Amino acid sequence: MKFSILCLLLLFAFGLGAQAQDDNPQYQISVRHDDTDLGTITLELFPKVAPLHVRNFDSLVSIGFYNGTTFHRVLPGSLIQGGDPNTKNGARDTWGFGDPSQRTIPAEFSDLKHVRGILSAARRLNDDNSATSQFFIMQSSRTDLDGRFTIYGQVLEGMEVVDAIAEFAHDAKNILLDKVVMTVLKVGPTDVDDNVESSAGTAIRIGPNPCNGTADLRFELRQSTKVQLGIYNSLGHKIAELLNSRLAAGAHTVAFDASAIAAGVYHCRLILDGEYSRSAQLLVLH
Repeated sequence: MKFSILCLLLLFAFGLGAQAQDDNPQYQISVRHDDTDLGTITLELFPKVAPLHVRNFDSLVSIGFYNGTTFHRVLPGSLIQGGDPNTKNGARDTWGFGDPSQRTIPAEFSDLKHVRGILSAARRLNDDNSATSQFFIMQSSRTDLDGRFTIYGQVLEGMEVVDAIAEFAHDAKNILLDKVVMTVLKVGPTDVDDNVESSAGTAIRIGPNPCNGTADLRFELRQSTKVQLGIYNSLGHKIAELLNSRLAAGAHTVAFDASAIAAGVYHCRLILDGEYSRSAQLLVLH
């Protein structure tokens, strides 16, 4: 089913956004069209407003998930949308549908308003809790979206890039005719988990790191929890699944044999109870 942004074409309104805070995590979206650099959009996320959405975005950035995806839909004068994995290599008629295997994030509605520069989570029209990786950035105010879509960030710099993307040619369904490709990097200033507490567990500790053989991944659970632990390459592809089961509370260590993979930077992603995610970087040397 298509995401509901297709259905929201006409209304404009006013609202109040959130104020920038120095301790909120920030990210840069570098955008290009063919060989042309369109510029950079700097985002600030709101972990105290929508912690699950922020963790999801942060975890996806950490494994390079968004790199190579596109801004695929525009409502000129209203918003731009991107982040669908189908836009990497899928046919245009699949853009916006997402991957059914993606983890969904429950709604985290707030009193924040969909004003110019707001970052919000795309979802299916009939399911408040169906957000995954797709997001949209507001080009203007829309009160009809308030309280219906989860706001979890805002643009700090680069609204001129958003405006430029909105001018690209599109079809009758508002899908872009050309690829406008993004690369997303975290630029600081703090770790997401410094801002948001969790009752589920602690961060991943890796040792030795860098490694050229076996690395131990250590974490602690405060309660019995379903655990998914995987290793991802810089393109966001899972190369190893280390855990997918329920574990008891306490300290846990999982060994990963890195001797058979190429040297480079990899990402260890920990998902607890299907929603709480932590990531850590592993450097492999040979």
